[in-house]
Amino acid sequence: ASNKPDKAYNNFKASLDIRTSLNDKTGMARCYNDIAAFYLGQKNYQKAADNARVALTQARSAQSREDIRRSLE
Repeated sequence: ASNKPDKAYNNFKASLDIRTSLNDKTGMARCYNDIAAFYLGQKNYQKAADNARVALTQARSAQSREDIRRSLE
């Protein structure tokens, strides 16, 4: 059970790598938001904030209002 957080993070990172290779800005924003939420759950607030900022940048680049909103929650 102790490796579940590592597995979750690895899955988020693998998804981000795929989205990045496709230059899918909306998908990248969503992945960074997922990673931010992961870090928030781990109480690593600095990494959560850092990933939320990157998510916001990607969402703005994609002009995705839904993902911009999600990045600001």
